[in-house]
Amino acid sequence: MFNTNNASTGTYRVQYILGGVACPADTTTLTLSVDTVVSAGMAVSDTVCDDETMVDLNSFLDASASAGGMWTDLSGTGALSGSMFDATGVANSSTYDFQYKVMSACGDDSVTVSLFVEDCDVSVREMRTGFISIYPNPTTGLIKVDDDNVNGSIKVEVFAGNGQLMISKQYAEGDEIRLDISDFATGIYTVKVNSSKGLDVKRIMKQ
Repeated sequence: MFNTNNASTGTYRVQYILGGVACPADTTTLTLSVDTVVSAGMAVSDTVCDDETMVDLNSFLDASASAGGMWTDLSGTGALSGSMFDATGVANSSTYDFQYKVMSACGDDSVTVSLFVEDCDVSVREMRTGFISIYPNPTTGLIKVDDDNVNGSIKVEVFAGNGQLMISKQYAEGDEIRLDISDFATGIYTVKVNSSKGLDVKRIMKQ
């Protein structure tokens, strides 16, 4: 019994010998190749900025993914070279799919990485009443909304790059407004603050 669980990757030669009594002895050699089981990891959805020219898709693979796989541009962007994606070569505010495939004699595995290309010009579409401050930017997780110059209640919303509403909260006058986006993926988020002074909109970079 040949136990592949205890064998390293490689080629093994096993000889079978049949002893002869009335007939001559005979032997045969069996060649076995032991290969590793591969995994492409888990499917990923993430966000990149439209001004990034060297986005390494390998950086989006999880720790369980086997190295040495091949990338395929499922969306046909023409902006993929090897594992490097040029986000400046595609339209922003859209999602693009890329397949990572690893192969071995024990079977193949593949996974899809979906990237939303965000318009990262933070000056675009921002609105300011002059009465609200939203900071810091960029942030690693905490967002502070300074509303000292506003009377009445305030509604705060946070949207992901694909338009998904992530946070929606109503605050009474005088409440401290702190938003924790530590668990959010890296990328650009839009913070909207609706108060008696009007609508403030700010793009925040989550690092």
